[in-house]
Amino acid sequence: MLDESEPPKRSEEVFPESFATELLMPTVGVQKRFADKCRAGRFTPVDLYSLARHFEVSFQAMTLRLEDLRLLPRGSYEKIMKSQIRPKDLARHQAEPRPSAPRRKLPVRYVALAVSAYDQELLSEGELAEYLDTDIAEARRIFQEHRKIRLDDGSQLPIDFTAGDLRTA
Repeated sequence: MLDESEPPKRSEEVFPESFATELLMPTVGVQKRFADKCRAGRFTPVDLYSLARHFEVSFQAMTLRLEDLRLLPRGSYEKIMKSQIRPKDLARHQAEPRPSAPRRKLPVRYVALAVSAYDQELLSEGELAEYLDTDIAEARRIFQEHRKIRLDDGSQLPIDFTAGDLRTA
């Protein structure tokens, strides 16, 4: 679907852009990963962020790709951005985080579910630390880290773990 505010693309721009999109976010791969995420229930901004990280693209690029594939309604990205307060990223003003002891890497979805359960008070701090195979201080840090989605422009999008399904936006 063409956007009326943008001039039509020149023919020499169409192929390279389509090629890049398919190379980075292949239709079948995106559809499969999207379906896998939806099998677990709702499709939330956390799931969207997880998809973007999996394909190593920006949050915005993944949202727009899902819109193009009609997996999310048109305007979903704008709706997400308008519905959230986005404080500027202050990480560059903070001290560098200290390296932690190497531990086994847990799946991103597993950590997101544990953090979501803790946020909804289904787990205690001790239980969260146990699920994350760490101590309570590190579990708190992981929880704080997973409460915001870092966007390309340096801002952060607060996560609402109780948010509705993006597919019905």
